[in-house]
Amino acid sequence: MKKAITTIKITDTDIRLFQSGKAQDKDVITFCDTRPTASCSDEDIIKLLGEMLVFLPVSPDEVIFLVPRQSVIVKQMRLPSHKHDEIDDMTGLQLVNNILYPVEDVVYKYHLLGQDSDGYSRVLAVVIHKEASRRYCRIMQGAGIKDGKLVLDSLGILGWLAYQESAYKADDCQPVVLLNINSQHSEICFCQNKRLFFSRSIPYGEDSLRSGDTSELVRQIKLSLETYQKEHLGPAVKGILILSTADEAKVFGERLGKESRLPAEILDPLNDIFCANSMDRTVLRTCRPASITAELGFLLSGTKSLMNLAPEEIHTAKQARVQRRQWAKSLLLLFMVATLSLSSQFIDIHKKRVYSESLKRETDRLKPQLKEARRKIQFVEFFDRKLKNYSFIPDLIDELNRLTPEEISLRMLALDQQRNLMIQGYARTHSGVNDFQTRLIQSSRFHDVDLRFATKREIANMPVMDFKIVSQLNHNCLN
Repeated sequence: MKKAITTIKITDTDIRLFQSGKAQDKDVITFCDTRPTASCSDEDIIKLLGEMLVFLPVSPDEVIFLVPRQSVIVKQMRLPSHKHDEIDDMTGLQLVNNILYPVEDVVYKYHLLGQDSDGYSRVLAVVIHKEASRRYCRIMQGAGIKDGKLVLDSLGILGWLAYQESAYKADDCQPVVLLNINSQHSEICFCQNKRLFFSRSIPYGEDSLRSGDTSELVRQIKLSLETYQKEHLGPAVKGILILSTADEAKVFGERLGKESRLPAEILDPLNDIFCANSMDRTVLRTCRPASITAELGFLLSGTKSLMNLAPEEIHTAKQARVQRRQWAKSLLLLFMVATLSLSSQFIDIHKKRVYSESLKRETDRLKPQLKEARRKIQFVEFFDRKLKNYSFIPDLIDELNRLTPEEISLRMLALDQQRNLMIQGYARTHSGVNDFQTRLIQSSRFHDVDLRFATKREIANMPVMDFKIVSQLNHNCLN
């Protein structure tokens, strides 16, 4: 069964919420809602979004939060490797010289575009500042969305093209330029075969079309085409698809076609888009002139291999929730196995007691068996006490996971019978070790936190701080 995919996009003027589903073997739009956000604070937006989510037909399986193109940096790079691990490392190193922010202040993801016979790989990297990413995550979490994805809206425009090509069963997908025109800005995307080679936001949109002054919009599109060709960012494009509902788009398309020397075609973003019979279609009309191409693309083309721009701590929190559920399942399974095992042993012991009492007067030969039965009972009781004593371990691990800074890597934990906890690991800087020690001191679970050593070493040609901390566990963490 197809997932109930939900897309959310916040612009300067409104917030839009869409959901898709399946009807009569077709992908259809099942829900659409839009609310104005002019002069709204983030708290107002959270409240609005929470109200909109209540009206969804079904609980969403997957939530995609669209990040506007003007909020991110898109860089295409050519890297001298075919190995995935090396490409990961090289991407970060290349971005140091290609963006205005320190790499540690951004979230970046990339798609592999292709590899050549010379050993080079071409990737498209998408970069967002962590503060912008965290803002979107705060809005989602404030509205009750736990595991939403932050995705560049240009990929939704690419998805719209993939859906249209699938609908027309196009075998030969030519490289094209998609020009998605909104009310105050436009987005230009260079695409082929479900690959996005480059995209750019242009601060001119349908307002320019309606005023008749499209000179600057045409100039910016021509500059984008020239940059794409000059830097060899992808295959030569064969045409321009203009996504707009404005009546003036036809005149603009003719002018753009002449000046760019490429065939230009005007398309409505709602072409071949189906809606559920129960859906209020008037909301779709209220979205215009704002384009909903990206939202439709994510809903109808599937969501595999999305570049999630959420910060690492969001992924870590999600993984922690999954790990806690796995811990709970494992402990439940262990309890059931122990219960069955102990029940079997107790039944066996009971039978042996009855049998020994009935034969006690006949022979002393069974006395060793009775002694052995009593020894097993003592062992079971001892095992039960031990299991209770160590029931705090999952909570202790969860606390350490919460206290450990992002730059710290733990390599050894050891706990002795006197409740002395030894922690060894690596840090990027000495301040990271101090931060970790401070967090341990402030925690109610630890006392007598002692940094035994913090030594600078080189591991794989990278300087790190090798450290060892010894702490005493408080009695209350063992309850």
